[in-house]
Amino acid sequence: MLCVSVQEGWNIRIPSIPTSWEAYFNTEASMIYLGFIFCHVIFDLLPLGKVVDGQPMRDGTVLKYRCNRDMIHDFFVGHELSPRVGNFDLKWFSFRLSFHIWMMLDLLYLTKAWETYNTIPPTLALAALSQMFYPILNLYFEFYNELISFRHIMPYFYPLFLTAWLVDREKSDGEYCKQKYKKSWERYCEEVKYRIVPYVY
Repeated sequence: MLCVSVQEGWNIRIPSIPTSWEAYFNTEASMIYLGFIFCHVIFDLLPLGKVVDGQPMRDGTVLKYRCNRDMIHDFFVGHELSPRVGNFDLKWFSFRLSFHIWMMLDLLYLTKAWETYNTIPPTLALAALSQMFYPILNLYFEFYNELISFRHIMPYFYPLFLTAWLVDREKSDGEYCKQKYKKSWERYCEEVKYRIVPYVY
């Protein structure tokens, strides 16, 4: 709902809901999306990369994957949850597809900002690049013969980056609240002793 100001005071106006199906469906956008998914189906079926054996299934069969897996991954994901249509693995396909869509959305945000304002705000650029960095690392290290493990720090860049950003944001917000609320903020800090994680920080 929208609140609009009129001479008599404030009035509440309920937005109209489109009744035409064309407002909810765009043929061109749908074809682009379906074509994007179809391309991923083709790429997933291409015989590229090293084929490795997965964990044995309950019936004794062993699934083939074009990526590495480990005990930790199998424990959380479960090798029973590997639906396939022939050699087409639905779970891995959806995982890869979601990462590619994630990166494309970030690029679309940057493109829209450039088209609208003829510039890209630095904060938007930093957020988009940081978000694209995470799926790129996952696609590279988990799908191309490199395990996500403690042997390499790069896959952990995103959580480390967010942790550092959160701590810095907490400090700046705390200083702002201290200057604005003064004694009230001090009383609050006496009651709430931990800033982010209880008994840790």
